[in-house]
Amino acid sequence: MTDTLNIIPASDTAELIQPIDSAFGAGTLKLHRFPAAITAEARHTDLITDTLTTLCVIVSIIFLKKLVNVIPSLLGCTARWKEALNLEYSMKLSRDRNIVFMTLVLPFCLLVNRYGIYSPDFIRDLSPSASLLVTAGVFIAYIIIREGAQFFSGSKKISKETSNASHMAFYTFFCTATLVTLATSGILHFTNLSDTTTGNIITYEIAAFYIILTVRRYQIFSNSCSLFSTILYLCTLEILPTGILIMSALFF
Repeated sequence: MTDTLNIIPASDTAELIQPIDSAFGAGTLKLHRFPAAITAEARHTDLITDTLTTLCVIVSIIFLKKLVNVIPSLLGCTARWKEALNLEYSMKLSRDRNIVFMTLVLPFCLLVNRYGIYSPDFIRDLSPSASLLVTAGVFIAYIIIREGAQFFSGSKKISKETSNASHMAFYTFFCTATLVTLATSGILHFTNLSDTTTGNIITYEIAAFYIILTVRRYQIFSNSCSLFSTILYLCTLEILPTGILIMSALFF
């Protein structure tokens, strides 16, 4: 049988089937269109992301022992509010938790930037490296706002232990949420789910941990304060900073 080839004739747009020896006589060969070559900027961005990811892995390996030591307390704080008090009573565990928090900030920002979890209009037109820088800056600003709210809230009127346990609960839950979402992204990477779907799943996980954090802080405050004071503290220390963060994502 004579070999054939699909062509688009020069005189017509209809597809014909001709013998291969005459396929190039009066037509245009149909070939797959390949993407343009990767730009230097894209290669530079990939290099930055790969370098930061490698750095995160190295740092995580260095502090792996501290992570293993603090994981039972992280899980305990998720299940019981009193575990937050026990964690702050232990100087070693609280110090390890703080170190784990600092090692997870960059992986969290990489994850958020990778799946567009925080993506206001002004950040969508930026290059991946620039958007990563903005994401990290917004996260740091969020931490500063939280610390400022803690400083000016007047929560020093309650016991130091209660205030400290409630305040540091955010850092505890941040560590737990980041570890879970990193594991989720790693597992979903081997599935056929789109980045948008993966990002939505991670967003739901973060929201779930934040709700648990709010409930735990409510329980910690209500153990030492009246209902009115508890609600006031939660509005000042949780709803206000997070509300500012959400507003920045919606209206900028």
